Amino acid sequence: MNRFGVKSSEPCDKSMETIPPNTLDAIKSIIIQAGEYAMQQPVHIAYQLKADRSPFTQVELMMEEMIISFLQTEFPDHQVISEEKGISAGDNRYRWFLDPIDGTKMYLIGAPTWGISLGLLVEGKPTLGFFYLPKSRDLFWGGPGYGAFWNEIPLNPNLSPEPDNPLVFFGVPSNFHRRYEISFPRVRVLGSTAIHLAYVASGVAIGALARRVHLWDLAGMLPVLSQTGVKVEFLSGDSFSPHDYLDGSQLPDA
Repeated sequence: MNRFGVKSSEPCDKSMETIPPNTLDAIKSIIIQAGEYAMQQPVHIAYQLKADRSPFTQVELMMEEMIISFLQTEFPDHQVISEEKGISAGDNRYRWFLDPIDGTKMYLIGAPTWGISLGLLVEGKPTLGFFYLPKSRDLFWGGPGYGAFWNEIPLNPNLSPEPDNPLVFFGVPSNFHRRYEISFPRVRVLGSTAIHLAYVASGVAIGALARRVHLWDLAGMLPVLSQTGVKVEFLSGDSFSPHDYLDGSQLPDA
């Protein structure tokens, strides 16, 4: 048996292998532990600015260390790609993409709309993903062979929100107004790409636009979106394939 509970002698579609329930629980547990660690830190913590002027903190580095150490123990042959630490050694057919805090600015100002994004791509295909919101203790997770869940509640596949519903919104980045025009009447800026995608998956948002993102921003939710009938494409209309950005490079278009 390998880590996916599949006998290595049996031919199989690697993208459809499933992780055993006890290992799934362990993954959820380490993500929750990392979230608890982040919430235990002082309200006003020091941060530094990266070259693109986005902030990062020592808290994120510690969270990365916690989660990466777990993944390397559970899946020693897998590669891990994270926002701060880059690419680890391993079998590049199996890639975990980690963003320890998606929505760092929200975390730094004490807002609740930040979370931990972790996704597994097998041979370039979104296979299993998690996005955890520590403040509300909401976990979105799933993928092919698992389904899609908000905590333990299954998400309705192919759910189409009514555009006239006053609660339905369109999720956008904070500088959206400087670059785009939109006629949809209800736009929300929650400060996290993954949370916008989570609300699209759950049918609360009618759509979302993500700009200047990498796979670690998307990988936690891409497997979930695949199970809820949500289409992911470039704003230009071109098709989107995660396989083209497995090196962690920035996506060229919104």
